[in-house]
Amino acid sequence: MTPKIQTTLSGILAESTSLLAQLPEASFPVILMTVLVLIALTLWLIWGRQPSHSHTSETPPTQQFDQVDASTRPLFLNNEASIFNMVRLAVQDSHLVLAKIPLSSVLAIEKQDREKRRRIMKSIQHIKIDLALIHPGTLQLEKVIRITSPEPSATLPPEKEHLATAILLSAGIATVTLDANTSYTVPQVLTLLGLGEED
Repeated sequence: MTPKIQTTLSGILAESTSLLAQLPEASFPVILMTVLVLIALTLWLIWGRQPSHSHTSETPPTQQFDQVDASTRPLFLNNEASIFNMVRLAVQDSHLVLAKIPLSSVLAIEKQDREKRRRIMKSIQHIKIDLALIHPGTLQLEKVIRITSPEPSATLPPEKEHLATAILLSAGIATVTLDANTSYTVPQVLTLLGLGEED
């Protein structure tokens, strides 16, 4: 430390000491208590207060949802279930069959523009594939089976249908449409799916 800095520090300490000496002796405990209270308040504000959302996170899940009533619902309409069973029988030796899976779970959208990619992902997040044929070795989506149904709840809005078709087409995934009101045989399903005996 240079002599100049030492002289400056000595001057500051001497002034502080002389200022403290001018205070009455009874004021030291008051100053000390005030400083301690300020430190305690600061610490309480920093660590003592819990975020408002912490009450829900501390509540056990069983207490959070103890008033919820849940029940199961069928995955398929009856005529869709018979098509699912027929497709599963037809391709059980060559493919895995998954039902009602989100389109976004089997496709990756490759877009340089992040905003455009985000909009596409948001648009397809609720689109489900009726039936998906998955290669058992690579676990890649190979074909999509769309089941047409007279039930309005079972069909996608036209714009979502076009978007799903365009995305599947760009990924090179073939889409086959089966009618829910038609009875198919195993050979018919294999023919419609383009899977011969040699596959």
